[in-house]
Parts: sequence; C-alpha cells; structure tokens
Amino acid sequence: MGSQTMPKIPIVDFSKEELKPGTEAWFLTTKQVCHALEEHGCFIIECKDVSSDLHNTIFDDEKDLFDLPFEVKMKNTSEYPFRGFVSDGSFYESMNIEDAASLESAEKFTNLMWPDGNGRFCENAHKIASIMGRLNEMVIKMVFESYGVEKYFDSHVESIDYILRFSKYTKSEDNVVLPSHIDKSFSTILYQNHVNGLEVQLKDEDWTVFDPSSHSSFIYVAGDVFKAWSNNRIQPCRHRVFKNSDEERYSLGLFAFQKKEIRVPDEFVDDEHPLKYKPFDHLDFLMTHLKQIYAQRANVEFPIEAYCGIQTP
Repeated sequence: MGSQTMPKIPIVDFSKEELKPGTEAWFLTTKQVCHALEEHGCFIIECKDVSSDLHNTIFDDEKDLFDLPFEVKMKNTSEYPFRGFVSDGSFYESMNIEDAASLESAEKFTNLMWPDGNGRFCENAHKIASIMGRLNEMVIKMVFESYGVEKYFDSHVESIDYILRFSKYTKSEDNVVLPSHIDKSFSTILYQNHVNGLEVQLKDEDWTVFDPSSHSSFIYVAGDVFKAWSNNRIQPCRHRVFKNSDEERYSLGLFAFQKKEIRVPDEFVDDEHPLKYKPFDHLDFLMTHLKQIYAQRANVEFPIEAYCGIQTP
C-alpha cells in the first residue's frame, strides 16, 4: 500500500533581486500568489529580509515583554475591539502595537512597557513591522494588478490600519491553544520562533503545519474581509494553534484592517458573478462580531456573509 503524501502549503519566493513591477519575475510570482489565495487563502513567503540576528533578538525581546509584571501588561489597552492585552489566564497571552507602521507608535508602546526605555525592542519592533508591511503591500499590489483594479491600489494602501500583535503560547491540557477560526482582518502575516504550532486548513480540508524553512519565512493569510472585497474570488484561510511542546511558542502577527468603507469593485460584478456583499465599514464589522461574542458568551464564528452578505434567490 502506497504512502500518502501530506498536503503542502504553497511556497512563493520573494527573495529574487529582479522582483519588481513589470518584470517577468513579478508576473510569474503574481500568478503564484493569486493561485494560492484563490485555492487555499494562504501561502508561505520566502524572502531575505530578516537576518538570523534580527530573528533571534526579536523573539528574545518578545520573551522579555511577556515576562513583565501582569499589571504592566494590563496598561496595553485600546478603545477598539480585539486589541490590547489579552490573557486566558493559563495558556495564551497577546499584546499589540496599534498603527504599527509608525515609529512613534513603537516608541509609545515601548515607553508604556519600559518607562526607562528599551531602545532595542523599539527598533526591532518597528523594523519587523516595516518588513511585514512591505510584504503585505507587495501581495496586495500583485492581486490588484492581476484582477485589473490597480487604480484602487494607492487609496487602499493609504487606508490600511496595521496592528502588530505579539503572542505567547504555552502547553494546554488538550493541546488546543487557539481554536479553529478565520481572521476578521483583510489580511494577516504571521512570523514565529522555532516552536511550531500554527496549522492551516487547505482546500482539501486537511490540516497542515506551518513549518518555516528559514529565519526569513512568513505565512500570508487571507481574512474574511479580503474574501468579501474580492466577491468570493479569494478564499479566507481557516487556521488554529496547537501546542504539544513544553517549550514556549512566540509569534508576531501583522493584521491589516481598512479605515475606509469597503466595497466590491465594479469590475468584479457581472451577470455570471453577481454582487455578493453590500458596502461595509470594517470597524463596524468588528464591533458587531464583538457584540455577538458578548451576547452568546462564546467565541462565535460570525462569518462576513452574516454581516453584509446579499441573499440571492
């Protein structure tokens, strides 16, 4: 009986020197990116942007962050949903820097956590957020160009609200630290230390572990809002975090939200592809989801269709 091959997450090489708009390398990479997002909603980015030294120090810094006293971490608050310090009391903690593309935001967060300053943390947090933001915008540009809506690219990028989230995972009793879910962001880029745990569900519904091949490997994940914007061309990626190792797992996530109204481009709608979603406000979508959680006292799914989907006969 033949052995069964485990499904693999698509890998896209972003490390080529010639990877610039208009080049053959850009065209071929764009095809790979769009195919991966349409089929699976995710892919691995291989690049050369992160040195091994930055990789090691950023996660050393993250450990120092979560080692701070609980009352200090509690200072990371936000008026917006799903932000600020989060802790389940046992297996998971997260904190985030809002407006993560801004050096001033990194400085503000650093000074909040370390009143006497922590220059290395601030510099590294801003550096990794900038790298991840640039990668996200390359992907968005490729998708917009491939779909013939590049005229909307600049306004889309100007409206991005980046959140850099630091997460710490420890072993839980049933090994499930973060249950299966789809992000409510437009997109998410994830980066981790040497401890695996992230699993993504590919098109065939098999769960596959994200196992980075280098210190400069990221995974790009499409969220529910990307799906709505694309009128269902792009599939959101369902993922979860398992933890069966005694080692602590640290990760970074750059979440991209939209500050302006989101609407399906007219170019995506015709007789064969009717409009699936009404225009909507991203923040209101998040607030409505949060109300659902409070009402049911559970982390309900609340798919984008339930919020702004158009019912077809």
